[in-house]
Amino acid sequence: MILNSRTEPSIHTINLTQEGVERLTLFAKEKHSEYANNAPFPHIVIDGLFPDELLEDVLQDIQDLNHPIEKNFYGSVKKFATSDSWSMGPTARRFLADMNSSRFCGFLETLTEISGLVPDPHYEGGGVHEIKTNGFLKVHTDFNWNKRLRLDRRLNMLVYLNKDWDEAWGGDLELWDSKMTKQCIKVSPAFNKTVIFSTTDFSYHGHPDPVKCPDKISRQSLALYYYSNGRPSEEVKFQYSAATNYKERPGERFHKSKKPVTAKVVIRKVTPPILIDLYNYVRH
Repeated sequence: MILNSRTEPSIHTINLTQEGVERLTLFAKEKHSEYANNAPFPHIVIDGLFPDELLEDVLQDIQDLNHPIEKNFYGSVKKFATSDSWSMGPTARRFLADMNSSRFCGFLETLTEISGLVPDPHYEGGGVHEIKTNGFLKVHTDFNWNKRLRLDRRLNMLVYLNKDWDEAWGGDLELWDSKMTKQCIKVSPAFNKTVIFSTTDFSYHGHPDPVKCPDKISRQSLALYYYSNGRPSEEVKFQYSAATNYKERPGERFHKSKKPVTAKVVIRKVTPPILIDLYNYVRH
């Protein structure tokens, strides 16, 4: 267990004291090479990064959320999300705040060698994610630009909260190669498993097959995203993109609803990417 807990009034927290940060920094230095060289893109999977009792309290704090956000992916409305930490219990709220702290961001910078990381206090697109029976999230790349912060998205961190998860239920996170020709990694969403990966226009990931858990059980996780002011140009196809880009797997065809072709769609299809980048730059 990398981070030990300490107790404040009725709230478990992680150890971000100087001693705790030194241990985190040492761990990050030891794991940087693994992170940088893992295929299909820089990532790491960490078991037991946080104390079990802390995440058990976090899980308890989010059980009765009335999620304000529902996502529709090709006809399946099965993903729910809450980004407002103040609708959660005190331990979950404190945990998310600690993940956005300067000291934890320093750990991520050492692990990834991405300097100048900025957390998102609004948890745009993040916070608590819940996938119910038959829900899925097709393979995709994420938006690379946060319009509210006006910053480039560089890093995703997913913390899974699923106790006694049965592998037969599926729900594994899949990481795909940049050409979408093969799945390279599968990660079980088991309790206290953390996945950290670099966010680019080529970091294809998702859990594309329907989850088969019982109706009273759901796939739950915390999602946190980190940003910087500027990024390597080779990491993106279109700068300042606030859209999620879904990709079909080999042999897969999305059942998309037919929509009228608008002038905006036609213009985007025929306009050279360099002009689109210029337009987005001036706009933002």
